[in-house]
Amino acid sequence: MTNETNDSLKIFLIFFFALTFCARGFALSETKENSQQQSTAYQKFQLFYDWSATYACDEIRWGSDPAHWNRGADPYHVCTDGSVSYDQPNSQGPLGWEGYCGQVAVSNITGMFCQRMIAPKNIDFYATDSFPGSLPSTLTTILTQIFAEKNGVMRCPNGEWKTSTSELSQTFISNLKKLLFQTNQKSVIQRKRSYESTIAVSPVIILLNEGVLAYHYVTLLDLIDNSYDSFGCSAVINTWGEQKLLSCENLINHTQNSALGFLAIYFDEHN
Repeated sequence: MTNETNDSLKIFLIFFFALTFCARGFALSETKENSQQQSTAYQKFQLFYDWSATYACDEIRWGSDPAHWNRGADPYHVCTDGSVSYDQPNSQGPLGWEGYCGQVAVSNITGMFCQRMIAPKNIDFYATDSFPGSLPSTLTTILTQIFAEKNGVMRCPNGEWKTSTSELSQTFISNLKKLLFQTNQKSVIQRKRSYESTIAVSPVIILLNEGVLAYHYVTLLDLIDNSYDSFGCSAVINTWGEQKLLSCENLINHTQNSALGFLAIYFDEHN
């Protein structure tokens, strides 16, 4: 059903040629709060992926990482379902080589799983690579290191982060459901689907793309029913300080990577 992704040549090719990775190729790639409000980067990001809806995560909190108090506190957004969505920092390096979408996804994950509020700008402390954006293997290394780090606190569940691929679209959707709704794991978050109901989910990171443009890591929180979609669902996604809805048809259209297949980064709990 799935395979561990360790093919360095394939990864090299896709990341070397995807020079717009993490939306950094959108010219300026500012965060949406910067001066030229709704920057070129953010506007094109909005258009590329055919979002069904965008929900503002208006509650802003300040949080810090109890394992590294010296880093101070940084702001993050809390969405109406109780989930975390960090803003994406400005891209860095020549032509915006480092886009920070992978770091944002890691920050979202650690905030929800561990209540460790690690700002995206601090994620590179754990690992970096020489590719544009971040390799999937780099993100799994970072997350596994953070989850294993104690430093006087034991907030993260015990386990490791892994990369999974699927070759077929229907298999990918089925795999995402299994990864999100892992009934054998205790390490889940409670997502409010409505005022009346909550669901236990294990968020995953997926990689969106638009052809060879706009590669962008996002945090997938849930798959909800959508009778108008051929796969019968819509994806609930946190990115760029917001929460967005994407039909599963469009999710499939924007997650097919010619070198990697359909990619997901997920948590494997150790009992």
